[in-house]
Amino acid sequence: MNKQVKEVIDIARQSFHEHDEKDMKINYILSKKGDTLSPFYLCIASSKLDPDEIRCITLSEDKNVAYQNVPDWDFNIDDYLLSNLEDGYQIEYIPLEEHYNIWCAVKEWKDDIQHQDGLYSYLDHCKKSGITPEVISLLGLENVDIMNLYQERNGNYKIIGETKVGDQSVVIAHNPKAPSPFVTWRTTPSRTRGFDIGHYHSRFKDAYEDYKKRCNEMMEDHLNIQYREIKPKNKEHVR
Repeated sequence: MNKQVKEVIDIARQSFHEHDEKDMKINYILSKKGDTLSPFYLCIASSKLDPDEIRCITLSEDKNVAYQNVPDWDFNIDDYLLSNLEDGYQIEYIPLEEHYNIWCAVKEWKDDIQHQDGLYSYLDHCKKSGITPEVISLLGLENVDIMNLYQERNGNYKIIGETKVGDQSVVIAHNPKAPSPFVTWRTTPSRTRGFDIGHYHSRFKDAYEDYKKRCNEMMEDHLNIQYREIKPKNKEHVR
């Protein structure tokens, strides 16, 4: 958690105190770059005693604070969190317990979610932050998993296939609106170095052949490295 987010949390807690609502807990904090490139923060909180009591605190670029009651009948994950993410907000803070609540809500309403790009942004955050079903299960609550809804992207291309060997990966992706709708990339399972050396194709058949070729090359490179490590060393002749 960076210094600015800690400052937002302190400001939010001070606002709770000023409004005599000391039982409030922060559900999540989002940020968005403003016209001056200074972040605009949005904080959603709820009462520990009554979760239907919801508050929204916004912190403008010039540090002005606005405190707003959110009607419980109006609040839902789709029209608030996912809508904000679709509008360019970034997640700055979500405690694990709130991730669980979000996962449960998404699972229940997955067929009715309107802000699919916002859902992608949220699931992408979970993937990159290590929020997995295994981590969620540490809370000791009912098992829930929504990562099957995640469709990874690179730019406007959706990743439709991946082969992993050691610390290397090859992916194939698709964007129906692009001049070359198919592409293969080299990358790593963790995506730490991004996507390298794209081979673009107009036909799936060509892209698939390229994908298989790059996967075979990756496998050969990996096995050559492994062989060099286990290859017996020549012993000196004993006289």
